[in-house]
Amino acid sequence: MPTDHRTAPIIPPKLHHATFVTLKLDEMVGWYGLVCGLQPVHYSEAAAWLTNDEANHRIALIAHPAITRPVNKSTSAGLHHTAFEYATFGQWLDNYVRLREHGITPFMCLDHGLTMSMYYADPEGNGVEIQFDCFGDWGASKEWMWASREFAENPIGE
Repeated sequence: MPTDHRTAPIIPPKLHHATFVTLKLDEMVGWYGLVCGLQPVHYSEAAAWLTNDEANHRIALIAHPAITRPVNKSTSAGLHHTAFEYATFGQWLDNYVRLREHGITPFMCLDHGLTMSMYYADPEGNGVEIQFDCFGDWGASKEWMWASREFAENPIGE
């Protein structure tokens, strides 16, 4: 359903970070560092805040003693995946080769029409999409997503 612009914020906020609870803090910090270049800004035995750009953090990892193992995570409602984007096909492909050399391979690859995407699973089983925009221009890909019959008929892709 379209947003009623009279009730939307005048200046919408931008997505800043995602927070995950984890039973594997050290493994998650290492994995996100290798896969996405996220480095700790703060790291303790209870939590880590990671970034790969000018923001103070993009992903937070919380390791609290009350956390329990999920049941049927892949089929439960909730966050499906986070996504990271490369500027070019070459960078995207080079990253695939680099990760493959570390034994990290995607569980699924999709051509969404507007993006080419590889899906990985982090140590906790969370989905992580690594993509590049096929149009090289967010305005153009947004227009294609909005207006194209191809996307309307098959939004997941091949």
